[in-house]
Amino acid sequence: MILYDPRIPASLIEFGIQIPIRESRTVKTFQALLDDPKLKSLHKHWHKDRIVEMLTRDDLLRVHSAGYVERLFSAVLEQEIISTFELIDAKGKYYRYAPETATRPLTDLFERVLMKSAGTIQAARLALQHGFCLIIDGDAHKGDGTAALTAGDDSIRTLSVHMASGWPLDCPALLADGRPNPSFIPSDIDIPIESGEEPYYLERLRAGLRNLEEGDKADLAIVVCGADPYEKDELPSATPLKLSLNQMFERDRRI
Repeated sequence: MILYDPRIPASLIEFGIQIPIRESRTVKTFQALLDDPKLKSLHKHWHKDRIVEMLTRDDLLRVHSAGYVERLFSAVLEQEIISTFELIDAKGKYYRYAPETATRPLTDLFERVLMKSAGTIQAARLALQHGFCLIIDGDAHKGDGTAALTAGDDSIRTLSVHMASGWPLDCPALLADGRPNPSFIPSDIDIPIESGEEPYYLERLRAGLRNLEEGDKADLAIVVCGADPYEKDELPSATPLKLSLNQMFERDRRI
């Protein structure tokens, strides 16, 4: 099932956010699926084209801290969006953000977030009352948010295959208040890949997936098949990892 409502834009450029999420990529990808005769004839079975549900405060509280959720529904929403998207760097300068180019206020983004779930928009853990869950993160960056949010939860096992250096692993080990940086909390299985080690990527991923399978049988697996490990991806922070198109396809197939 693909949840794609063309009324909900993917790009963030109207808010002045310069993260390279291009509308054309979404449109072209969806059109490529429709160009397949078999898929086109069955599209009503795999495509939901209207998303009317919105996340509620209670939904957010299943995952996020009460303090964070309270700030999202308060007068400091804009500051929280800036912090969540890391739009100001450590020197206090705008980063991937040009508010003077925005055509809509940043606070309007919150309503879209409540309707659209995606890796760049939301990073959270699945809150389960029972059962066992796997989270497999194939994004270029370490799955630090997932690791931090699921630490100590035996009902969830996490695997992250990622760049061995660069963001978020180039952050200080300690936060400004002296607490350990949660970016360094390990996943259950971490597979760091140094620049130049791309030929070993699939072999190491296969070994990690086998290790993951040795545990309890999962009721649910959540997979993040990020596009940023691709060698031609535009995201600057993902440049240390460069996988070919064939490697990307094989990554997805093996997962």
